[in-house]
Amino acid sequence: MADGDAIFEGKYFHRLVKITPDGKRHVESGKSHVAFRKYLDLGPKRTVQQVAKELSKSRTLISRWCQQWNWKERAQIGRAHV
Repeated sequence: MADGDAIFEGKYFHRLVKITPDGKRHVESGKSHVAFRKYLDLGPKRTVQQVAKELSKSRTLISRWCQQWNWKERAQIGRAHV
């Protein structure tokens, strides 16, 4: 994860907090986190397209959340701890 990223309660599957270089704090929204959990549940062959379809959200939105909140890296970290 990038410098300034932190994870609630020290576990990869909790909501992410990002601290930008100017000190602003950004917390992953509940909706984004629900989508991330769906992403994890879909397994290693998951796609943002699948998440978007299952949650009736746009692919653009899910792709943005995936990038913004480092879903791919977080999913890899999760697999390493299973």
